[in-house]
Amino acid sequence: MFTEVPQAKSVMTLLTVQKLTKTFGGLTAVKDISFELEKNDILSVIGPNGAGKTTLFNMLTGIYQPTEGQIVLQKDGKPCTLQGLKSHQINQKGLARTFQNIRLFNKMTVLENVMVGRHVRTNNGLWAILIPNQKARIEEEETIEQAMEKLEFVGLADKVFIQADSLSYGDQRRLEIARALATDPTILLLDEPAAGMNPQEKKQLIGLIRRIQETGVTIILIEHDMGLVMNISDHIVVMNFGQKICEGTPEVVRENPEVIKAYLGA
Repeated sequence: MFTEVPQAKSVMTLLTVQKLTKTFGGLTAVKDISFELEKNDILSVIGPNGAGKTTLFNMLTGIYQPTEGQIVLQKDGKPCTLQGLKSHQINQKGLARTFQNIRLFNKMTVLENVMVGRHVRTNNGLWAILIPNQKARIEEEETIEQAMEKLEFVGLADKVFIQADSLSYGDQRRLEIARALATDPTILLLDEPAAGMNPQEKKQLIGLIRRIQETGVTIILIEHDMGLVMNISDHIVVMNFGQKICEGTPEVVRENPEVIKAYLGA
């Protein structure tokens, strides 16, 4: 009798981080961090405050240049080295992020904020803005359409003309995610997206992150809410004092003695 053997999950490494190190003068903030990010996974980076998580994000997105190490993105089937590139260049390669402290254009509308994110995918130059032509008008209409789609996706389509600083805290978080999504990222980096949220907002955030993953976007997440991390992660990297102390599935990380000692609590 023939028995069908289940097929293994197709694995594709999308991002490879090798021995990434960042020093500031005599202080080493991140040392020899290495990991691989698989396509369409959710990878969480956890650790105590000061562990170097945001410094890692800043290197991945070009805000800081690594002192040592490599960041390699698989772009259109070919390896693309990211270190040495500026933030907007890395954004164009397909990495977008949100920030631990929300960074919105507070006096602009919800729609305008997302349109700003979308302009990384447009070709309008200064003259097209000052003296709009037909091509520029068509591109602007497409930008508005794309921005509206992202606002619909995150649940803010009914607030497009509201000024950003008039939104609730949870809605501001969702707006920042919508703006990042407007750049059409391959990888979305979320820096503590649940910070300051109430339980209901966190539940909605988990649903949103899963829906983003379902669209084919790969996610790297910094988060302190361990319930959220264990619920949503495919893979976890644990940092402490700038170094990786553990890596694996939520089940592996949960039982690791070093993680319990350094972060979860005995």
